[in-house]
Amino acid sequence: MPSTPWFVRLAAGVAALGHPGLGAGVGVVVLEEDLAARAVLRRATLYLTTARSAGAGSVVRYRGIR
Repeated sequence: MPSTPWFVRLAAGVAALGHPGLGAGVGVVVLEEDLAARAVLRRATLYLTTARSAGAGSVVRYRGIR
């Protein structure tokens, strides 16, 4: 039997805390070696904002570089 992915365990752990409205966001992204810190923060903000607007339980997948 395959183990449960870490991001599923994280989401379940946050939900188990029993605080209405409390959530967790999980993301994995490949970054170029020479990417500036400002660009990393911009991408993180963009991706988290998009995920939040999609709503709970949704998955947002990207292809290519934004």
